[in-house]
Amino acid sequence: MRLYFLDSIRGLAAFAVLLNHCFLALPDSIAQTYIVPYIKWTPLRVIMVGRPAVIIFFVLSGFALGLSLLNSKNSSYKSFVIRRVCRIYPPYIAALLFSVLLYFYVQPEFIADLSQWFNKNWSNGAGADIITGHALMINRPQDASLNSVVWSLAYEMRISLLFPLVFIIAHYAGLPIFFCLALGFTVLIEGLLSYFNLDHAPFHNNDWLEGVLGTMHFTVFFACGLIMAMHMDSIKWFAIKLPWYFKLMLWLVAGATLTSYNDFVGGLGAVLIIGLTLGSSPIQNLLHITPLKWLGRVSYSLYLFHLPILIAATHLFYGKMPVWAYLVPASVLSLAVAGLAYRFIEAPSIELGRKLSATVPPQ
Repeated sequence: MRLYFLDSIRGLAAFAVLLNHCFLALPDSIAQTYIVPYIKWTPLRVIMVGRPAVIIFFVLSGFALGLSLLNSKNSSYKSFVIRRVCRIYPPYIAALLFSVLLYFYVQPEFIADLSQWFNKNWSNGAGADIITGHALMINRPQDASLNSVVWSLAYEMRISLLFPLVFIIAHYAGLPIFFCLALGFTVLIEGLLSYFNLDHAPFHNNDWLEGVLGTMHFTVFFACGLIMAMHMDSIKWFAIKLPWYFKLMLWLVAGATLTSYNDFVGGLGAVLIIGLTLGSSPIQNLLHITPLKWLGRVSYSLYLFHLPILIAATHLFYGKMPVWAYLVPASVLSLAVAGLAYRFIEAPSIELGRKLSATVPPQ
């Protein structure tokens, strides 16, 4: 069972990441003078903070994978892994090669007027060791310099391989016990992050300990999505029965969470958005309009391909024309490339995963 209106939420989240990266590619003088004062107390503040959109991806992934496992019969772990690897990896490798080609074409140099975030992109070159680190999703800082979105894909891939175990625990433990286990697990992981003086909002990992704890940190958001998938009918019923004014209050809370840098606040927002959408036919109908359905369909390709295009456009045209004159066309080009990448890379990869997994004997 596939809920296509949830794909539209993923598409909007991917588009928010694109806008956030456009914002980060601006000179600080322009951002602080002409944008921040006018949007920081409005819902448009979401473009200043991209991380909650990634947390939405993780919760949605847990939800979608949970529905898939709930509706699959006699599916093996091997077939699950094949489908998941084909879903994530070939489009990612294509985006990596795309970024490498743009890097050699542009020959980037440091731009003093732009932020540290911008200049870290493509700062480690595109040698064999850097490309290998990206391809293996090792997720050290240098392994995300060609296309920094790989940090989230590394966690997505790792957690996907662990997800069937999480599903089994949730299925046999029941909601109360699983919730207590997840809460205790979260407290333990956050305590260990504090004990080892590691980042509570991890991006990359410099060693195996950071890799393990970072992966466990994000597993809880997949678990949230899984719980929602397993109890979708109850959540839908509850959301429908809520008074309109209480729904409005929860939507406002959800919107506010999208401007937070705290992952758990962002996770709360993701849960509220998904839960309220499940119980609202008007919002589902809105999310079913053709442009949003298309955006949801190409959301993964948009997430993968937009950043190299923005970085390349900025290196090529910064100082030669107004920033809007290259960032706007670069954003439109990102959407076009996402559509092509979905048709010729992502969709065939999904189909390949289905065909290969179909050859695996059920168990």
